[in-house]
Amino acid sequence: MVRQRMLTVPQSLRVGKFWFSLLEFHGPNLIWNFWQIPSDELTELCNDANLAESMDWPAPYIRSTTSLKILLKAISVYLSRGQFEGTLDNWLMLPILPANPEDIIGGGMGPVRTALIQQTPDCENSSVTAMILRAKEITQAIEYQELKYLLGDQFVIKFNDYNTKVAGVTGIENQVIRQESTTATALTKLDEVLESQEKAFDAIKAYFLKEPGEGAYNGCTLLMGEVFNNHVDLRALDALVIEATNRDIAMIMRTNPHIHTITDIPALNNQYADLMALYLAINQQCVDT
Repeated sequence: MVRQRMLTVPQSLRVGKFWFSLLEFHGPNLIWNFWQIPSDELTELCNDANLAESMDWPAPYIRSTTSLKILLKAISVYLSRGQFEGTLDNWLMLPILPANPEDIIGGGMGPVRTALIQQTPDCENSSVTAMILRAKEITQAIEYQELKYLLGDQFVIKFNDYNTKVAGVTGIENQVIRQESTTATALTKLDEVLESQEKAFDAIKAYFLKEPGEGAYNGCTLLMGEVFNNHVDLRALDALVIEATNRDIAMIMRTNPHIHTITDIPALNNQYADLMALYLAINQQCVDT
């Protein structure tokens, strides 16, 4: 295990090259492809940068939230205070295929450097400062991601419980008519379904209302792009169950500030109306008899 420490100038330069190598254009904006790049390519980049020498992320460089935190802390806190920015900028600006065989091979990332600086306020035209600021924003996005995971866990529990209870009252009116169930038992089951729906709605509301702050928002868009998703139909909720269960980072992009009552989720509200109609119909049977 490597104890985290201040990086030397050569180590800082390698880390800087690695970080910039993960930046790509998606339209006019940049994406930092830590999560999207194939694992073998990520391992190759890590080996080229010899990251294990400078931080507690050993080969074979398993990609995880933990390893990402280690990398981001190295960038945010432990980069050398020595001068390596000029060398980094020179590498970024030089082409990958030099005009002359004897020329230095560069990163061919001049447009990426320019775009990063333009999209990073307060970096003072510094590629290293821009890298540090964006690394801090990605760290805030990870903290936001962990909160969304906790809210997602609660959503999965409550939503699955609701769906199970809904399935349990299928055909319940006919069961009462055939005297296979008492009216009191049927109404009790429907009360339980309505209560579980309320809890599911509260969990959905808490999840979708949790939005990132400014820094976390910038970190999210750098990691994922402008792909925030405000859909709350049943298809979207079922997809969220899968994403939350699998800890899919895409789930952090699901937000909606306009969910306040169950009527703001039409499909769930329609189910509530159907349940209430069923409740009244069964209750009416009790009155009629």
